[in-house]
Amino acid sequence: MLHSNPTELYQWPVDHAENGKSRRIDLSTRLAEVLKQHLVTQELEVLGKDRPKPEWVFYTKIGTRLDPDNVRQQGFYKLLEQNEIRRVRIHDLRHTFATRLLMNGESPAYVKEQMGHSSIQVTVDLYYHWIP
Repeated sequence: MLHSNPTELYQWPVDHAENGKSRRIDLSTRLAEVLKQHLVTQELEVLGKDRPKPEWVFYTKIGTRLDPDNVRQQGFYKLLEQNEIRRVRIHDLRHTFATRLLMNGESPAYVKEQMGHSSIQVTVDLYYHWIP
């Protein structure tokens, strides 16, 4: 199970979740380290400059929010094509994550929390066929 070894996980706060509520999601320690270093780099980039640190983890050259259409078209789809991976939606990765958790024996309650669903019923309705 993914969360059975807490030394391998780090909880990351998510303030702009799908449902507008904050939650914490589990990340591998390595991914958490990479994100922390990225945030440090962002802080260093604005030091001594007359602009605040952008509120986004990933942002445009002028510090504004990335355009989701550009991320899909100029980044994600090109990356899939370059690596000869069939085209999927970014949201499909979310479904794959939830499905893999359930297929690996995680509880629907844990998956509900990670996905930010409003109730366990939402999780069960979407992924019941994958629950062992």
